[in-house]
Amino acid sequence: MSTKRERSLIYLLVNKKDFVTAKQLADELHSSDKTIYRLISQINSQYDERPLIISERGRGYKLDYQQYLDSNQQNVDLPRLATISPVERRNKIMKQLLLVAPRRVQAETLFEEYFLSVSSQISDEKSIAKILQRYSLKLVKNSGYLSVIGSELNIRDAIQSLINDTGIVDLNQILHDDNFPRKYDVRFVFEQIRYIETNIESSIPYPYNLNLFSHMYILLDRVRNTKMAVDKTNDHALDEYPKVSSLDARLLGVSEQVIKNTEDYISVKLPKIEGYYLYQYLVSSRIDGFVPNTVAEHSKVQVVTNDLISAVELLTNKHFHNSDLVNRLSEHIRPMLNRLDNHININNNLLDQIKIEYSAMFQAVKRAIKQLASKYNLSEVDDNEIGFLTLYFASELEKHKKHIDTLIMCTTGIGTSELLKSKIIANFSNLNIVDVISTASLDEALRRYPQIQLVISTVRPLHAVSVPVVVVSAMLNMEDRKKLNEEVKHLQ
Repeated sequence: MSTKRERSLIYLLVNKKDFVTAKQLADELHSSDKTIYRLISQINSQYDERPLIISERGRGYKLDYQQYLDSNQQNVDLPRLATISPVERRNKIMKQLLLVAPRRVQAETLFEEYFLSVSSQISDEKSIAKILQRYSLKLVKNSGYLSVIGSELNIRDAIQSLINDTGIVDLNQILHDDNFPRKYDVRFVFEQIRYIETNIESSIPYPYNLNLFSHMYILLDRVRNTKMAVDKTNDHALDEYPKVSSLDARLLGVSEQVIKNTEDYISVKLPKIEGYYLYQYLVSSRIDGFVPNTVAEHSKVQVVTNDLISAVELLTNKHFHNSDLVNRLSEHIRPMLNRLDNHININNNLLDQIKIEYSAMFQAVKRAIKQLASKYNLSEVDDNEIGFLTLYFASELEKHKKHIDTLIMCTTGIGTSELLKSKIIANFSNLNIVDVISTASLDEALRRYPQIQLVISTVRPLHAVSVPVVVVSAMLNMEDRKKLNEEVKHLQ
């Protein structure tokens, strides 16, 4: 394609599933019908075998996409632009605006690579503005330029939400992740995290190390893109920082030193408040073996912990209160309350699995947290935090799972049933295999073992029995395991 107008027409047709009239194309490209006819003629003249843009009388025009892909004339950007979703496109544009905020960017520059119609561009701008409102940020359009206005912390929160680190559970993975393209900055941040860990004589575990990494990487991003020291004189915390007397001196000292190291690295003087922001990330992390020496509301942590356990017990009709759970959960809730106060979010890469594996418990914890948030005036607790809290209760369930007394049955009681027994033992630790029997001895076995709660069989019993029977194959395939797992959950 030799001209921008020709490319615009091609990319417009890429996103059309059916024929489009010349008038519709002209309206979207803000040109005349004659211009559309001329552009189509110019494009088709570049293809010898058959036209790239098909025409049908009364229906209009449609792109022969396969012809375009097969042609030696194809533009390498087309497959990417054809498959990129509107959400991905808007997120990319939004991130570009946030990184340079509050500087403005020409709208045409932001959108030109996507070859959108004016109506689609307006739609994207409205969607971006709506998303930014969640972070108390405003999208401003003036004289063909777009900019994002709002506090520095809100801008960074919005940027962090756009970083896809779902698959990262080890910081070293970041070295191969396209979300963090400047590897020299990645290595510098790694060095600072190691410096912090050395000084506090403890390691910062996942997901807190990832959260800390993102905060520092975004700080570098912001300074590099705004070409100036980040100004946060309007942020509320700047006024409070010098008055805070309850900070852990060790964490504050190491935080301020890391900011000095960062200033030397980028040759830019940063506001003193940056040390406090970094401190808040550290004190909001659960660091094994390190308890910050602060005068934080210890009593509030204990009360919230105990109230959460009581609320979950009431909602699930299960008993959870024990000193071990109280201690472990309070160690999580202490930094969590700090995160809520400082609007620090953490990602939970196990969230989808938690929602599937412990769906009922997740919903119970979510309802309990909603009650506590209202009672203690807490900021909104998102699903990532709720997922982590759910794991504490789920681990209690796993520890105290009752064993289900089970019979294994097949036609002869030997051979296939022994194979089945070994597979069940390997996959279901909460099943207590009482006996392996034949079909003919089922009634006798149920009389002999009145405690039996489940029968797993390779054949259907000859008549109905008083306990659940799950029919599976001797190989215990994935479908069998799924079916058996559902019955086990029901029994528990």
